[in-house]
Amino acid sequence: MSEKYEISGTVETVTEVETFPSGFTKRTLVINTGGEYPQTIPVEFVKDKTDLLNDLSKGQCVIASINIRGREYNGKYFCNIQGWKLDKGASTMQAAAQTAATEPAQASNQDTLDDIPF
Repeated sequence: MSEKYEISGTVETVTEVETFPSGFTKRTLVINTGGEYPQTIPVEFVKDKTDLLNDLSKGQCVIASINIRGREYNGKYFCNIQGWKLDKGASTMQAAAQTAATEPAQASNQDTLDDIPF
């Protein structure tokens, strides 16, 4: 799998670190994708990557680089999204694009035709 996957949006929630008896740790970031059909997507960060979620706040724009993991267990198939990189300073342009996608168009075609200088 050589493709690079990213999810961009705003922080919906960040869970506390879960530590298991084996010493394995994980933390989940839920990203709201915005747009016309917004999705709330949980992205798991494991081991030392849990620290990437420190200092995040609800509504903050982020871009998560992810891997999609799949497995079979007792004849059932499962998948999860695992984050490995997080850009906390997502550009203002991307945030504006998401906002513009959620807002209805303000001007009609007639309005733009009246602005022609000739």
